[in-house]
Amino acid sequence: MKIVRKRIGLIVGLIALFVSRTVSLLSYYVGSNFKEKRILYISDSRGFLVGSLFSYKNHFGNKLISGLKRNYAVLPIINRKKHTTLIDGLEFIRKTRLKYDLIIIHLGVVDFSPRGRTSAELIRANKISLVAREAKNSLDSDRAEIPSTDEASAREAAMYEGEPTDSIADQTYIAIVKSMLEEIRHPLIAITTNEVDLTWRGNYWRERPSNMNSYLSLEREFWRNAGIPCVSLDDCSACVHETTLDNIHPSQLGFQQLEQLVRNKIAKLH
Repeated sequence: MKIVRKRIGLIVGLIALFVSRTVSLLSYYVGSNFKEKRILYISDSRGFLVGSLFSYKNHFGNKLISGLKRNYAVLPIINRKKHTTLIDGLEFIRKTRLKYDLIIIHLGVVDFSPRGRTSAELIRANKISLVAREAKNSLDSDRAEIPSTDEASAREAAMYEGEPTDSIADQTYIAIVKSMLEEIRHPLIAITTNEVDLTWRGNYWRERPSNMNSYLSLEREFWRNAGIPCVSLDDCSACVHETTLDNIHPSQLGFQQLEQLVRNKIAKLH
């Protein structure tokens, strides 16, 4: 019976995913002719309401998107890969032929979060292999711009799942992402990962790495150094137990808070 329910749930989720992407494109094309601005929202799994079958990998439970759509034409691109990283998002932006007035990047937690070293190395190699050859050649010819200091020294050491932690975002990876960001000519707003409460799991099934906050601080530092305007659920008054479901994925209240924070940034940009 459980297997049947899981299969039914997966089918419902996939149907909702297909419908959401079709509706998103149609809504964006129509809204582009009537709305004030055109916005691309590109996200990892934080872009959908986790735990809801109807909202599986789509924007239907994302009140940030539904709120912005009242005034803007918004195209949501959510969790297209198993590990949706900054490289995935920036490659999509580079290849898209649609025109935007603003891009909201809700990516980075996959890149900067600590995980077992073996997993980090495998994912990193896979993502770097996706980068265009010319970007890697440019990086190799300008190697002096990569910081010579060991950023790992700024991160708290810990064990996770039986091995030392690492993140996908080592120095070479960060340099590649930076070079890709510099090619984007659209205004950007980044939604960064909030600090986590390690005493609380929410609806997540296992403990977070004990050094997660020290790693995530490098994500926020990255965006500041890149000069990209940022917002975070850390910027609102509600606690992480209310604004997220599991320290990472926004709750409905979290999406509402993010909408207001993003609107404030848009007002300052324009």
